[in-house]
Amino acid sequence: MINILIVEDEVPAQKNLQRLIEEYVVDGQVVGCTGSIESTCRFLSERGGEVDLILLDIELSDGKSFEIFNRIKITARVIVTTAFDNYAIKAFKIHSVDYLLKPIEPRELVAAVELVRRDMSSDGHIDKILEILSPREYKQRFTVKIGDKIVIVDTEQIAYFYSEEKVTFLVTKQDRRYIVDFSLDMVGEMVNPRQFFRLSRGCVASVGAIKSVTKHLNGRLKVNLQPATSEEIFVSRTRTPEFMLWLES
Repeated sequence: MINILIVEDEVPAQKNLQRLIEEYVVDGQVVGCTGSIESTCRFLSERGGEVDLILLDIELSDGKSFEIFNRIKITARVIVTTAFDNYAIKAFKIHSVDYLLKPIEPRELVAAVELVRRDMSSDGHIDKILEILSPREYKQRFTVKIGDKIVIVDTEQIAYFYSEEKVTFLVTKQDRRYIVDFSLDMVGEMVNPRQFFRLSRGCVASVGAIKSVTKHLNGRLKVNLQPATSEEIFVSRTRTPEFMLWLES
């Protein structure tokens, strides 16, 4: 028997998930439902030893669920439940974190629980979830040099970055161009992936700079940026699905 704690702040979603477990998960038993950080910590401090698996929503009524891990030691396995978030899902896949995408389908729930059933160890599991869900600081501004003068450019004012002959340029929404002392790979790690996307090897653009997207040959997408670029920008066929998910989210 797998004892399951549902952590979900929306009552209809709680009830639906409980129903799915009762109907489809063999040997699955719901031992509790909580909807906030406070109630979850209280439940786990009193009955944590009974819980084998936690189905954990990211957004709770009193904050982000990762705060629970900072307050109390959890030995149960965790499956994260989340509404569509392309960046989070990509991170879950990279770090092999179990997750379920809302609305939760019975088949996916059964498959996720079965994976947990095969390996109930939680070693390193919580650390991976914390790494993804904990707030991360991204660069808020860049400093650029113009002769002896240092100019500060807020990230919100940046349209895109591009590289040319191994030099990286920053382009503002006002079409001012500056050289920055970072490679494009480094820039990609510094900026918020919800706001910026690596369109090609030579360009990282903000969502606000995308003027239009058109289909091109061989499944590629042509992206027109504002301010205009000197060269055409294409998203490769292999990156097109990821780009469209990012654009829509």
